[in-house]
Amino acid sequence: MKLKFSGGRPVKNSRTEFMPILNDKLEKEVISFLNSDTGGDVLVGISYDGAVLGVDSYGDVLHVIADRLRVNISPSCLGLIDVVPVTTGGKTFIRVIAARGTEQPYYLKLVGQSSAGCFFRKNGTIRQMDLEKIKELSGNKDLSALNNIISPRNAEHTFALLRIYYEEKGIRMIDDIRKTLDLYTNEGKLNYAAYLLSDSNSTSFKVIKYAGDDRSEITETNDYGGTCLIRSADRILDKLEVENRTFTVRTENNESRDNKLIKTEVLKEVFINALLHNDYSRDFMPLIEIFSDKISVTSFGKLPGQLNENSFYSGFPVPRNRELVRVFKDLGYTGELGSGIDKILESYDSSIFKINDNSLEAVLPFAEEFKIKSSGKTKPEIIHIRTRDRIIEIMKKDPSVTAVKLAVFTGVTKKAIEWHLKKMKESGVIKREGSRKTGFWQIRV
Repeated sequence: MKLKFSGGRPVKNSRTEFMPILNDKLEKEVISFLNSDTGGDVLVGISYDGAVLGVDSYGDVLHVIADRLRVNISPSCLGLIDVVPVTTGGKTFIRVIAARGTEQPYYLKLVGQSSAGCFFRKNGTIRQMDLEKIKELSGNKDLSALNNIISPRNAEHTFALLRIYYEEKGIRMIDDIRKTLDLYTNEGKLNYAAYLLSDSNSTSFKVIKYAGDDRSEITETNDYGGTCLIRSADRILDKLEVENRTFTVRTENNESRDNKLIKTEVLKEVFINALLHNDYSRDFMPLIEIFSDKISVTSFGKLPGQLNENSFYSGFPVPRNRELVRVFKDLGYTGELGSGIDKILESYDSSIFKINDNSLEAVLPFAEEFKIKSSGKTKPEIIHIRTRDRIIEIMKKDPSVTAVKLAVFTGVTKKAIEWHLKKMKESGVIKREGSRKTGFWQIRV
């Protein structure tokens, strides 16, 4: 959710708390938001009247804040907290974003689950929680939370792929990766997040392609499950990149401009959101469907927590699966908490979402320019799908790709692919190194 400013100052409301300097109230304020219905922000370096004071050496302060919240709050709030710098008017303050917690009540670890350690918000102010409320929240165990679901896999879990992803980001997991990433239940058994992130599992992530604009004729079905969720996500993103073709529109004035069927960043955001906020307790995985005029992404389960349609569109951060949010955030797949919906609604209106009792579907229509306009006397636009660009995109992802696979990914015949490859080699755009079976493509543009 975006911060609101007025006259260069952040606007105070029931979901914000100003803190001129970092002090010992930080954990209490964050706990009060974790125990609320919608979460909120603590702004460090903002005076009580909203003036931007800024924070010196904010990089060091960022680490101090993150460490304090990690160490001093229980249950773990990793995946529910973002700590980000915000610069305005030449000064930098720190925004601590706290989502609604999935394991309420949260409390000061040293004090324990008591009135002295549990806090909530009422009328925009922090209050101590009474024992009756603590008992009530403690009894409302969220059975859909990943840490409350024991992994269904009996065999040994390995996390070699996950380790590789972290090491590629320069993050070395020296300690037990399962403990570091909260992959255990409270009883000490591996949880469903561990199952999803392990090297091998029985998940099924379907990407279905149809011939037309409805579900009457399936032309292709691919399953990208069975492995670490990050790897599955990468493979699906690669597939979506191939399907989200680049095309050129030539107008009556013979002007041309390139475009994508769907904005790349929006398509990625919709898919990652579905992956992170799916209710995995139902044993349903997100579904991706590709039509001739749109792409549909469906996640399953009702909106998490106390989230309703209004708060959903407002971008209130209420993560369903904090363990997954934390991992995908670490690896750079997602931005700050609550930013996804804002990014999507900058390009599309809220009508692309279909919110039902047990699912959330996002339908992303192809660019209007892609649809040939032939009504009345209007001369149709001539649309040229750039097969060569699509071939190059695929080769960048998989240099060893074969002509047969190129035909499948682009939707054109193998003979046409071979013709394009011949022309591209003759013009020096690409070069084949090695044999047909074991060689690879070099791209020279």
